[in-house]
Amino acid sequence: MELSRQAARRHRRIKTTRKAIRKLLLLLLVLVPSLYLLASQVQALVTAPPLLEPPAETTPPGVSRPTPTTKPPAPGSRTSRSPAPEKPDLAPLNRSITRLLGNDLPHYGIYVVDLKSGVATGVNENTRFSAASTVKLPLAMFVLEQAHQGGVSLDEKITYTNDDYEDGTGVLQGTPPGTEFSTGDLVKLAITKSDNIAANMLLRRFGRDAVAAYTRTLGGDAILFDGDNLVTPKDMSFYLRRLMQVKYISRKTRDLLLDYLTHTEFNDRLPGGLPPRVRIAHKIGTLPGVVNDVGIVFAPQRTYIISVMSRDVSEDDATQMISAVSRTVYQFEVQPPNPSDAAR
Repeated sequence: MELSRQAARRHRRIKTTRKAIRKLLLLLLVLVPSLYLLASQVQALVTAPPLLEPPAETTPPGVSRPTPTTKPPAPGSRTSRSPAPEKPDLAPLNRSITRLLGNDLPHYGIYVVDLKSGVATGVNENTRFSAASTVKLPLAMFVLEQAHQGGVSLDEKITYTNDDYEDGTGVLQGTPPGTEFSTGDLVKLAITKSDNIAANMLLRRFGRDAVAAYTRTLGGDAILFDGDNLVTPKDMSFYLRRLMQVKYISRKTRDLLLDYLTHTEFNDRLPGGLPPRVRIAHKIGTLPGVVNDVGIVFAPQRTYIISVMSRDVSEDDATQMISAVSRTVYQFEVQPPNPSDAAR
């Protein structure tokens, strides 16, 4: 009797299981085609070409569509997205710089070149100032151009001697004489660290007279590498413009030097007046009473050169002044004044 009841229960469980399996099979028969259709639609959406523009609106025959109108800007107003003019008038910028300098104007020389148009303006731009470490810029250009022309390898080793020693900026002061450095590494140190010993080693290897003759081919009337190292703000702009001209230096070499100039350790002068993400390739120079910074600013709308040199100044005051000049020039280049503003 007990066996009969167990068999009945087992029979009922088997029957229930078979019903569940039949229902599951029926459900799968319904879902599988739907899932296949859904997968096909998703694949079609993924592989379909992008819609480049919305379809044009149609207008019934005989019905004219109104022409959209834009309200003209009020006289003297500015728009944050107005395009920079092809030939900017830098006279307002010159006046702004002159007002900013005030009584300190005799102590500064400034030259700004808009690279897109070639238009330039300056204050005491033809006055000679001490180059200080900005002289390392044409030195690096000379060495890299020699490498580009095949006259030297950047892998060539130069041995450090006692005669190369010089205090001041740099990281090689603790290096024992007899240590060898590649020419390429010395160029990098001379720019990124403003290393005086690295510069002296390069000058010894290539010769002061050869480097001085090279600077004269760049234009200007600088007196460099003869003990005085006098240069004008306009001279420095010639060097920077030469750097941007690929016909004089390979693109690879130019980009290498621009990278060094972009990653220097000294960023409190010209960069101090720029927004954080604006790229600037620059070289500073500092001596007692001398605070300089020259560079190329890659502004959103325009790339421009700015050279600021000084004499008989305090380092703190001059650093703040150079940042203020940099900020003034950047704001002008990004958003030049309207003609009505410039006439005031």
